[in-house]
Amino acid sequence: MGGGERDPEAGRFVTEVVWTVQIRSNISRTSAALIGGLCLICLPVLSGCGGGSSKPAAGPAASQSPAASAPAQASQPLALPTDAAQRTTQGAASFAGYWWRAVNQAYQQMDVTSIRAYALPSCATCARLIDGTERDVATGARYAGGAITLQSVKTLSVANSGVWLRTVIQQQELKIADHTGKVVRTTKAQTTPFNLGLVWTKVGWRVAALNLAA
Repeated sequence: MGGGERDPEAGRFVTEVVWTVQIRSNISRTSAALIGGLCLICLPVLSGCGGGSSKPAAGPAASQSPAASAPAQASQPLALPTDAAQRTTQGAASFAGYWWRAVNQAYQQMDVTSIRAYALPSCATCARLIDGTERDVATGARYAGGAITLQSVKTLSVANSGVWLRTVIQQQELKIADHTGKVVRTTKAQTTPFNLGLVWTKVGWRVAALNLAA
């Protein structure tokens, strides 16, 4: 996962960002402990992670979802912008935009190719995104809506081999249908902040951590 052989810099960055989080009050609540409990149990509840409401659909509204489309076959990763391949804070911000487009692809096409290509094994949240989507594909579930757009990116801290960014995303209402087309879950549209930990490797930026922001 994440573009070939493991880079020792990745592990060092994970250690650095945990240390940075602990000593900086403005991001003290974004430690790696969040990965294990609060954030992104599976892809369809991304919107719910930010504290918004989601509810099972019931009654006639749960009958069919005409907008829910079949998952696409695995494809090549989305094209990476040239500036997103630069080892600069601007390059990291551009990569953050690319990452959220990749997550959006997972919703719109049920295709996690791009997420898989750019996530490191250290990113437990990324693994949940991948596993949740693939599990839904395997059971014949469909997503309708849920489009994600990146609203803002801010640099929180910079380490020798990586950077923490605060990203704010907006996600439209998401409907999840089962294999029969029946809508079984609806998640309301909302805006949510996430902290994104990127590490620079031999093959460019990779995602080391993804947490709900304070």
